[in-house]
Amino acid sequence: MRLSNIIYKISLKIDAMPVLKKPEKKDDRFVAKTIDSVKILFTDVKLKSIRRLIDSKGYTIMLYIPETINNEGISTMNHLDDAIMKDIVHSSPKWFNKEITQNELIEMYHLSFCSQTKTIPVIFTNTKYPKLVYNSKDVDTVDKVIAILRDNNHFKKCIINVEIEYHGIYFYADNTKNKWVVSSIDITDISNDNNNEWINKDDIVDKLSDNINALNAKMNTRVLELQRYINELEENRVNINKLFLELKVAPCNNIQESLNKINQFISCQKIKLDNI
Repeated sequence: MRLSNIIYKISLKIDAMPVLKKPEKKDDRFVAKTIDSVKILFTDVKLKSIRRLIDSKGYTIMLYIPETINNEGISTMNHLDDAIMKDIVHSSPKWFNKEITQNELIEMYHLSFCSQTKTIPVIFTNTKYPKLVYNSKDVDTVDKVIAILRDNNHFKKCIINVEIEYHGIYFYADNTKNKWVVSSIDITDISNDNNNEWINKDDIVDKLSDNINALNAKMNTRVLELQRYINELEENRVNINKLFLELKVAPCNNIQESLNKINQFISCQKIKLDNI
């Protein structure tokens, strides 16, 4: 079956409200599970980070998803986010005995896919029985897959295709968190493949993006500092001219105070100009 046909069927399922079951209280949050299974396949993803879960029963992995080759999957995920938000707004009175408006939800709702970083956090755990494949061979545990990927940053030398499944949403006091879980992962080692330009380019683009973002942040800070400096120079210029005009019309026996102030401003202004 073509990927576009799969996406189309998923979209039809998403459009059929409601998307979520009634939330249940669990510890410090409410948990609303999805009514129907929604799975999305992403290809040629990269791992940005791997963190063990607090209960040590799995991992949270941050996936970088190239948009060009995954635009249909990303579009489906965004479509699902829209459907979830509509469902929450529509069902909040009966779920929580209060109405959550669209504007209130926008403030607290975390989108599944971050369009700025092109990333999504997903749960990777044996408890959900994912299908694990490395170089066309089955792997029996998530820990073994993680060990392979972590070995000397081996994930940078692999093509990783991953299918993730939506499990529901967590409601906290002032925010929400969607739960996506790895349902299958297929890893191909291309470390001995000479034709791996895309990996080199990905690494270059990521590094360049980090450098540019850091430079922009530093530049923005510096521009603000310079603008404050310019404002101080302009304020001193205005004060000098104002005091000079006052001194020109003041009686001869009453200029010392103005003269002292002018000289003080002039001295300060010269120092500031020399320090630019």
